[in-house]
Amino acid sequence: MRREEKEKKKKEEEEEKKKKKKKKKKKKKKGEVEKEMETRIIGREEEEEEVEEEEKEGWKEGRRGAAGPPRAPTRATIHVGLLPTTCSVKSIAETLR
Repeated sequence: MRREEKEKKKKEEEEEKKKKKKKKKKKKKKGEVEKEMETRIIGREEEEEEVEEEEKEGWKEGRRGAAGPPRAPTRATIHVGLLPTTCSVKSIAETLR
């Protein structure tokens, strides 16, 4: 009796899990998906442009503390064994070639 009851409960729980998994998402129409993708791409482009403009304005106004446009780093720290060593980026690039 108890085994049968346990088996029935297990079967019912499994069926409920299957029903929950089978719930389908609403499908979007082709036009809606395309519009969403376009707005995402346009939004990203606008954000990138805004960030670039802010960076340009930032160094002109002196907010960033730099006197000119941002430059690439000239020195880098690398770890050789356990010791960190600071050297020029050019020498690192030459050794990696």
